[in-house]
Amino acid sequence: FGDGSFTGKGLYHVDAFEAALKNRIDENTILSHDLLEGALSRAALVTDVELVEDYPTRYSVDASRHHRWARGDWQLLGYIFDPRGVPALSRWKMVDNLRRSVTPIFWVLACVAGWTLLPFTQAAQWQALMILSLFMAPTFDIVNGILPKSGDQTPRGHFSALARDTVFGTALVALKVLLMAHLAWMMGDAIIRTIYRLFVSRQNLLEWRTASQAAKGGNDLGAYYGMMYGAVIIGVVGLAIPVLADSTGAFVAFFFAIFWI
Repeated sequence: FGDGSFTGKGLYHVDAFEAALKNRIDENTILSHDLLEGALSRAALVTDVELVEDYPTRYSVDASRHHRWARGDWQLLGYIFDPRGVPALSRWKMVDNLRRSVTPIFWVLACVAGWTLLPFTQAAQWQALMILSLFMAPTFDIVNGILPKSGDQTPRGHFSALARDTVFGTALVALKVLLMAHLAWMMGDAIIRTIYRLFVSRQNLLEWRTASQAAKGGNDLGAYYGMMYGAVIIGVVGLAIPVLADSTGAFVAFFFAIFWI
């Protein structure tokens, strides 16, 4: 498309940046600004600069960051429906970010629907299909890596790397399933919180919890239960619904309730 995305790491030409964005973004309304800034002021590619950024080493810190990102993505609703100079491709990227944030919610809802409406065998098949859907992204990466990218790599080294990628992708999907209930709760909280602040309270739109602040929280089991209580609620409710509906799919729900509780 001849258009890239500014991801928040780069060099600013301050005067040009301010001129491009002047009077185009309301004060104190935008939390996740990278995509919007890049869409309005455009970005150039630099290939001879290396930027290094720390990645969170604790789930609580990473979850706090994703919660903030989701809130920022939903704050861009106004630019999706009223472009104000934002190109169509950039608005599509904004919509895709919203799609990404609601995916865990609909994944959990689809699972609960399967447990409730389907008998055991079909519920198990439906659940297997739901889990397989999570393998799409890792599978693309693995397929892309089947053919060697360099002639310097030995066949043994290539297939060893491919095996590691396969194991890593499988572990990533397993971890995502274990955390899906919390992801769904967290994204739901971010979406509802943002919509309320956008259209009702008009306050705390720039609420920001830094990585260092998030890291100050406890790192024991009790602290994580305090942070992830939403997963417990979803696990209990997700099991209770098929049980109350007298569905044999509740046996499938039981295993996921154990993981999520």
